[in-house]
Amino acid sequence: MNWQIEVKPTAERQYRKLDRKTRVRTKETLYSLEKAPNPLHHKDVRALTGELHGDWRLRVGGWAITRRVSKT
Repeated sequence: MNWQIEVKPTAERQYRKLDRKTRVRTKETLYSLEKAPNPLHHKDVRALTGELHGDWRLRVGGWAITRRVSKT
């Protein structure tokens, strides 16, 4: 099963501001998650709580990416 990663315009603008090394690492990590059988089992993915319950956080270096997960 493939997963779809949808990037919001605000996230795209922030992504472009990252240094090249972080952009490459982020892109590679997101691509690998799209192909993973279950990206929620990735070592750097954590469930969020409170108001963000149902969303997930992914750490890439010093950056945190929050996301909602849905199957395609």
